[in-house]
Amino acid sequence: AATQGRAAASNLLGHASEYDQDKDCGVTFSRPQAGFVGLSVAQAKAKGIDAVEAKMPMSIDAKAMITGETEGMIKLVADKATGRIIGVHYLADHTDTLIGIGVMMVAGEMTLTQVAKAIFPHPTQTELFGELARRLLNRLRRTAKK
Repeated sequence: AATQGRAAASNLLGHASEYDQDKDCGVTFSRPQAGFVGLSVAQAKAKGIDAVEAKMPMSIDAKAMITGETEGMIKLVADKATGRIIGVHYLADHTDTLIGIGVMMVAGEMTLTQVAKAIFPHPTQTELFGELARRLLNRLRRTAKK
């Protein structure tokens, strides 16, 4: 809402400003928290984007196991043609801070390859982003060979 407000105010003052709804984000403060940025596969397909996704349960994450916060999952959505990350969906404790990395990936138009090559500290929940990117890249390579 704050970003929408800044864009509206800027436009009212005569400065061209756009709000890209495809990069919108939000968090629901439940237990576990839910968060999103960008598009789901269904939303992408409605826009004519051939999208793919990968999901992982938080129960396989080392940090989540250490802290006992294993409820939930993380999902990465990418444009199949370009490998660009177009959506991140989180259902986990600390989503309010973790979704910020997803915001940077979507807003920065990062690719699966860039995220797969990133070195994430261990044990942290952020390392799941790298694992998801590698899984999606491997899946895309396998399907491209067929």
